[in-house]
Amino acid sequence: MSSIISKLVGEKCKIKTEEALFLGSMECYCTVLEADDEWIKISYSDKKGNSKIKILRIESINDIELDVE
Repeated sequence: MSSIISKLVGEKCKIKTEEALFLGSMECYCTVLEADDEWIKISYSDKKGNSKIKILRIESINDIELDVE
């Protein structure tokens, strides 16, 4: 799975996790900044519109959804 995720660098997507990690939610619209075998680094906006960066374990991700145009 990590090779698939590493190809998502620069893509905008929706990530769903096992826990409520994003402002009390289990999903987040974000941009993938970096990824390796264990971790993914993402950028997202909080409720106030502030840009945030979060690093997650890949194993905590349940689902990644991309917008296909």
